[in-house]
Order: sequence, then structure tokens, then C-alpha cells
Amino acid sequence: MIDDEVYLQESPTLIKTATPLTGVAAHNGIAYVGGSEGLWSVNGNVLSKVKGFSGSVQQLVTLDGLLWVITSDGLWNSNGKVLKHITSEAVADLCEHNGTIVVASGNALYRVENDTLVPLCPPGRANILGVASYSGTLYIHDGKHVALLEKDHIEYNYLFDWGEMEAGATI
Repeated sequence: MIDDEVYLQESPTLIKTATPLTGVAAHNGIAYVGGSEGLWSVNGNVLSKVKGFSGSVQQLVTLDGLLWVITSDGLWNSNGKVLKHITSEAVADLCEHNGTIVVASGNALYRVENDTLVPLCPPGRANILGVASYSGTLYIHDGKHVALLEKDHIEYNYLFDWGEMEAGATI
């Protein structure tokens, strides 16, 4: 018989918040959480509000050595010391693709260059909800279709690897 020992995930430390949290990410050894009231760093059992930040946090992502924060006020990033507001445009998702940060906003894809958004290709036919880089290809979805970035445009047709989606399917 083997003694049952407590795993770390079985002995949590809880930090109560007044409102639900909507994102969590680790950057440079520090955990960050976000919610409708802003962004906080986790210091032991205490949340410390990140100064100079505004907006309701929708998503936190660590990419390219930076903490990226998608908010109701657009997109921010931080190197752990300096917090920068990149755009006020609504951002749905972002990922790193072939060494570049790619941002989905509305029906368009952008790359981040010198802390500004630069169009990556002409806009697609629907609002983009998500982007993912896999094996050198940038995939997008709009809730009903999967597409990929094909050279200089978003290609919705002839994606045979994905098969056929049923009519009315939601991604």
C-alpha cells in the first residue's frame, strides 16, 4: 500500500475578489490576473493593482517576452516595468506567428510593429474571433468558418485538411 500524499494543486491558496476574474497569465515569474475592474499582480496572497492601466480585462497572454492584455479599451503590453497602450481598437485575439505578434480586430489581421498595428492583409469577410499559429500556418475563425492566411489574403475555400463542417456548425 502506498500512502496518499497531498499534491500542491490539492492545497490551494485562495484570494477572494469582489468581482469575477476573466484572465490569468504569468510573466517574468509574476502572476497577473484581470477582471472587470482592471489588472493586478499577485504578490503572495495579495492582489496589487497595476497602475497606469484602464479598462476591463478580457484576456491575458504572454508572448514574445511581453504580457499582452486585451481590454475593453483595446490592447496593452508590458515588459514588467513599462505598460504601453498599443491601440484603442477592439481586439478579439492575438498570437505569435513566425516571430511576429498577429492581432485580430474586427474583420482584419494586423501585425505589431514598433508598438503600432500594421495591416497584414486585406480584411476578411466576417469578424474574426480567434487566431492560432500552427506549423507555419496562421489559422483564423469567425465562429462559423475556419480560414488561413494565404500569402496576402484570408482563404476560406479549399481547406481540405479540416474536412466539411456541418451546416449551422459553430466553432
